[in-house]
Amino acid sequence: MAWREIFRKALGGIAWNTAVQCVDRIVGMASGLLMAYYLSRYLGVEGYGKYGTVLAFVPLFRIVAEWGLDTVATREIAQRRDRANHYVGTLLVLKGFLCLAAVGLCWLVLAVMYYPVDTAAAIRIYSMVLLFVALESIDVIFYVDQRINFAMVAGIAGTLANLLLLFVVIARDLGLTGIVTSALIAMGVRYALVVLFSRRLVRPALGVDLALWRALAREAWPIGASGVCVALYNGATVLLLSKLADERAVGIYIAGARIPAALGFIPIAVINTVFPLFSRYAVSDPGMLARIYARVTDLIILAALPLAVGLTLLAPRVIGFLYGQRFGEASAVLQVMMWQAAAAFVAMVGAFLMVALGEQKTNLAIAVLSTALLVGGNVLVIPRWSYLGAVWVGLGTQVATLLCITAFLKWRANLVPSLVAVGKAGVAAAAAGLVVHLAGDASPIWGVLGGALLYAGLMPLMGAIRVADLRLLLWRAEG
Repeated sequence: MAWREIFRKALGGIAWNTAVQCVDRIVGMASGLLMAYYLSRYLGVEGYGKYGTVLAFVPLFRIVAEWGLDTVATREIAQRRDRANHYVGTLLVLKGFLCLAAVGLCWLVLAVMYYPVDTAAAIRIYSMVLLFVALESIDVIFYVDQRINFAMVAGIAGTLANLLLLFVVIARDLGLTGIVTSALIAMGVRYALVVLFSRRLVRPALGVDLALWRALAREAWPIGASGVCVALYNGATVLLLSKLADERAVGIYIAGARIPAALGFIPIAVINTVFPLFSRYAVSDPGMLARIYARVTDLIILAALPLAVGLTLLAPRVIGFLYGQRFGEASAVLQVMMWQAAAAFVAMVGAFLMVALGEQKTNLAIAVLSTALLVGGNVLVIPRWSYLGAVWVGLGTQVATLLCITAFLKWRANLVPSLVAVGKAGVAAAAAGLVVHLAGDASPIWGVLGGALLYAGLMPLMGAIRVADLRLLLWRAEG
């Protein structure tokens, strides 16, 4: 089969599965923003800060339960689909033990953190979500078989359950512990559906296979160690703010960080789909790997730039609407963190490509360096500049990470992200931003719609997206 036909089929599948995931993620983002709207008003700035502390603390221990095993399993099953039942069943048993260890470690560390009583109680309850990490091994088969629709339905059901339960919690004034309990129940709904849907694709053969565990551990430990750095990277700023500043600073920071974090579904949706392709073509067709990497980074840049420009301009209005005037200072956080998110979008694609190439140890080295820069920088700046210092340290660290990943891929395999879209997307985003700015407070909705339409129209006119590419990406290729 000619490489052009392979490329078309691969990207067609990417477009379909990414679109399916985006439905799930968009529903999740909309639900999350609606939850933020009500929670910020229900809890206030300090209470919202406590809520953010809970959500930052527990995920630190998630990596103990996951440790990169699912990433390695995805690669192995993509290459040897006939062993899926054995791989998934063995992983479920192994990760079941790891989940119990993660919960225990979470409680031990909590005992020496001396958080307020209500915060500590909420952390203990919410730590039970770590037990569900074992069931994520079943999710692997949805991505390998390109059947993301099953994961989407389960995800949307869990999201809607969480939203409905939250309204009950607020109506009955059940406080912070009620909020995290509702999240735990909703997670149970999601994974009950995952187990049900997966029976069409895989029948896990539960068992202990020490040889396979050792083989997976050898491959996964650099990813797991890198995951420790990622967990620290994602949660360290909030935890350092809670200790070096106060809960109010945490509340302001997470209010500004909420939207960039929610938009993280964009690279994740793409990566979940392309990682099996990265793994396959890293072995069979390096030329196709380079083409897919370049095209995917083009698409990520085209999505990230208008979001960064638009939310930089609209930050005060967005924060005021979503959180209320008490959170007005969070607009500065949002403006900086949108550019950090844009850099992270591209970096994430490169990081997973490194895993597909078997460069887990290098990925780990970059993650260690990034985490050290972030934590060290925050320790220096938070006591004086609080959350404002933290967001600038985060931006600088993310740019440095992106440069390291890009330089290594160029040196290792002559793989480079496409920069074709950067200039054209920048010009189009600036033009769209001008429309938003000129609309001002008089008609912000029309300004946003006009800017979005202008950007979408300029992309094909400037050649950043060709009509053929749009047809390719909007329909799923067969076969």
